[in-house]
Amino acid sequence: MPARRAHALAGAAAAIALALGGCSLLGSSAEDSGGSSTPGALAAAAGAAGDAAEAQTTGSPTASPADPPAGAAAPTGATPAELAQIDDPDALLVVVNKRRPLKPRSYRPDVVSVGYGRTLRPDAADALVALMHAAGKDGVPMYPSSGYRSYAEQVTTYAGWAAKMGRAKADVLSARAGYSEHQTGLAADMRPSTGTCRAYSTCFGDTPQAAWLKKHAVEFGFVIRYEAGQTAVTGYDPEPWHLRYVGKTFAARYAASGAHSLEEYFGLPAAPTY
Repeated sequence: MPARRAHALAGAAAAIALALGGCSLLGSSAEDSGGSSTPGALAAAAGAAGDAAEAQTTGSPTASPADPPAGAAAPTGATPAELAQIDDPDALLVVVNKRRPLKPRSYRPDVVSVGYGRTLRPDAADALVALMHAAGKDGVPMYPSSGYRSYAEQVTTYAGWAAKMGRAKADVLSARAGYSEHQTGLAADMRPSTGTCRAYSTCFGDTPQAAWLKKHAVEFGFVIRYEAGQTAVTGYDPEPWHLRYVGKTFAARYAASGAHSLEEYFGLPAAPTY
């Protein structure tokens, strides 16, 4: 590795370490972490570190290893127009996972309120408000306990999980900054407004809200991003509460394809680890 590039990467790593060391840790729930605020200095240090590391590796295939891991799927009929979007952070079909960071990693979309102190990109926000209204009419009210998170907020979120559970477990529960769907402004974590299950846990999958989302989310342009049985592909434990907005047209095509992850639909390598 050339000396100049090694020096730049070392500097980026040091900045990230400094940002992690200075961030506050999570409370007792994921909602606490998702809504936490971060100092401007942390945002600047974390974002600059991510962009510096990316700039020094431009031109290298960082998104996937030379030998794709087990679980890489064959394409299931993605169109050229769909495939053209998967690398663009501004596109609805951008694919973000542990092998595919956002470019730039400090990406920040324009967002609007969806209520409950949460924000999303305008198209996703409109769809989520409509989804919540329909769910409420059907007797399964729910709300977003997490939506868009900035790079700096994701630094705090991930650091908190790592401090509580260790880095290995944190990696299947939370994304590192620059690798999170929440940073796209297209993802929301839902919680029931009624019932006894009010946390991100296995109980959510047994709620009427989870059953309703599984059946109806696609009608509003959302997919369940992290399905059960897909950890070896997506890199995350099942999250039946995690909605990813992709638009009604694609959501319908995705559902009809029988794919269980965006990686499978687009024929991308599995991303179980960074």
